Amino acid sequence: MSSTSNYLTQYEISASDIRKKDIYHKADVVELICLQNDDKEIPIDEALDEQMGGEEGIGGIVAIDKEDTDVMNSEDAAERYDAASLELTDISEHLRSRRELFGDYYPFSCAGNLISLKATTTDQHKLYTFLLMASHLRFWPRPDRNLFTKDFEVLSACTLKHLVPTWIIKIMGTAQHNDFPGYTGSRRNKLEAFAQELGLRLMMDEDELLHFDAPGGDGQLDVVAWYACRDGAANMPVILGQAGCTENEDTMISKQIDAQTWGKRLRGLDAIPCFFSPQHYRLSNNAWVDSTQVHGIFLDRFRIMSLLFNNDDFQISDFPCMEKIDTIFS
Repeated sequence: MSSTSNYLTQYEISASDIRKKDIYHKADVVELICLQNDDKEIPIDEALDEQMGGEEGIGGIVAIDKEDTDVMNSEDAAERYDAASLELTDISEHLRSRRELFGDYYPFSCAGNLISLKATTTDQHKLYTFLLMASHLRFWPRPDRNLFTKDFEVLSACTLKHLVPTWIIKIMGTAQHNDFPGYTGSRRNKLEAFAQELGLRLMMDEDELLHFDAPGGDGQLDVVAWYACRDGAANMPVILGQAGCTENEDTMISKQIDAQTWGKRLRGLDAIPCFFSPQHYRLSNNAWVDSTQVHGIFLDRFRIMSLLFNNDDFQISDFPCMEKIDTIFS
């Protein structure tokens, strides 16, 4: 496949294993299939049939062959039809709410049952597409998952810089960017350097530090920010950020930073936790899917875009993933 071919056409995009209640994920897959389609438009019910493997009867009519009448009576067929129609209505309503919330940032038009890519492409549309793809890493090959993950770490640092422009921002994860010189060395080295800059004592014993430094350890710290008070004293305002591209809701919730845990690791630290997610983790009324599970600052797809494009100094073209995104719009 040539480098200018639509990146998405190489891979299967399916919602067959998405939980029934996760309407926001199914809406994502409708958008991805629209972008995958040569015409960049598709009826929503047809996209749903495709992502469900063409067997769920989402697209309006539940087709029942005469041969099936011995295993499915008319009441069963009616129940399936009602369930499919309700799901189609829910997903269509969710897409409509996105169009209203994102406004010009939203790359799609929705008219009746048809979703299509807008004729004019903007940087906001490309960033939306990046966040959309970063929300479903399992569809892409492993090297590209790593690329999306690292780009999202840098994007999270950029978002934090727009939120607190006068604060010092450092990337603690594996990503690197010239605008955000991070700490070098192991995860432990980075934590020790961070503690020193804050003027705080590291309270973790050797076993805890070894676990923190181990591959797959519980670091869960990708980007940090603090306001460097000129008085030289500790207890400065601090934000601890975690960037999570995970698709699974339970895993995403568990990745949120626990401020109390970090208060025990660094004596005197009273930080604000911040979680960055490319997901549109919302209901059709724009509330969180489960507000009881969200704490601290929670920056999702819409909030990230709103912060980054609040002024004109953000350049999405600087990100390596844009090479893949550009093939979708070419």
